[in-house]
Amino acid sequence: MASFHADSSENNQLERPRRMRVPRSRRLVTDLLHFHAKVPTCAHDRSCDFRRIAAARERCPARISWSMIFIKAFGLVAKRYPVLRQMYLPFPWPHIYQHPTSVAMVATHRDHDGEPWLFWSRFTQPERRPLAILQANLDRYQSAPIEEVFPWQWQLSGLPTPVRRLLWSWTFYVGGPARVRRSGTFFVTTIAGHGAEIQHPPA
Repeated sequence: MASFHADSSENNQLERPRRMRVPRSRRLVTDLLHFHAKVPTCAHDRSCDFRRIAAARERCPARISWSMIFIKAFGLVAKRYPVLRQMYLPFPWPHIYQHPTSVAMVATHRDHDGEPWLFWSRFTQPERRPLAILQANLDRYQSAPIEEVFPWQWQLSGLPTPVRRLLWSWTFYVGGPARVRRSGTFFVTTIAGHGAEIQHPPA
C-alpha cells in the first residue's frame, strides 16, 4: 500500500498542468484550420462501385495507391469540366481564377525528429502522368528528406504565426498561380487505411 501511494504521488507530480508552445510539427495544420473556418462548405457523400478498378489494381505488377488512382481520375474529369479547376479570389477585386491544368495536393504523413508531421505532396497535371510515375513521386515524398521534398512548407513552419498567416493570406486571396503552386486546384486526404473516414475534411 505504501508503494502504491508513492507511485501515485510520483505520477501526480509528472502530470501537473503546464503550458507549451505549439510545436513546429503542428503549425501548418493550425494554419489550415484557421483559413478553413472562413470558407462555407457543404459536404456530400456518394457511393461508387470500384470493384473493376480494385480488380485491375490487384493485377497490376507494381503497387499503386488508391490516392494516385483518385488524383489521376479527378484530373481527367477536371480536364473536361473547367469548373473543377476554378477558385474564388476576393482581391484585388472579387473574381474567379481558372488554372489551365490540374494540380493535386495529397496529405502526406511523415515522422520527423520524433514527432508526427502532416505535409502536402504536389502532383502537377496528374491526368497526363502514368500511374507508375505518380506512385514513384509519392514514394519519394514519403521517404526523401523533408527539407528536400517540402522546402517551402518546412521553411514556413519555422516562421512566427503572424508572418505565416500573412503569407497564407496572400496565397489564398490574391495570387492565383501562387495559390495553385502552394495549395493545388484540388486536395486529397484519406485515413481509410486505418479503418476511418474524414467526412468533412478541412481543405
